[in-house]
Amino acid sequence: MGKGIIAACIGLAMAAVFVLSACGGGGSESLSKADYVRKGNAVCGKWQQARGERFSQVSAEVKPPITEAKREKAILKVLEPYEDAIAGLKELSPPSGEEQQVEAMIEAMEEAMARTQSDPRSAITSGLAFRKSNKMLETYGLKECKV
Repeated sequence: MGKGIIAACIGLAMAAVFVLSACGGGGSESLSKADYVRKGNAVCGKWQQARGERFSQVSAEVKPPITEAKREKAILKVLEPYEDAIAGLKELSPPSGEEQQVEAMIEAMEEAMARTQSDPRSAITSGLAFRKSNKMLETYGLKECKV
């Protein structure tokens, strides 16, 4: 009888761990929109800071003559931390009922980054790749996430 009680306690403990891990920590609870925007802007604030630091670094490193290849390499280096912002937003749980809107914003960010990586010159000349994502982000309140 003692072994049965121990086995039952172990089973209950394992079930409790499973339930707690499934609904607890790791950002699985949905945030309010205000909290999502606040946390999202904090994530993207880091991207903005890293972008500024990289811009200063690239400006100091790139020496004349400034070729198209140097410009393209520089823009990719400056935009590299944008991927960290995308990953950070993915880690946040979107507000209940706004999952599709948040997913669409993140997809637009990923598409813009992919277009820029395949054609860096377009980001230098027009910035069109980021127009859609920037508008979506600003409308949602994630102003720090814009490029």
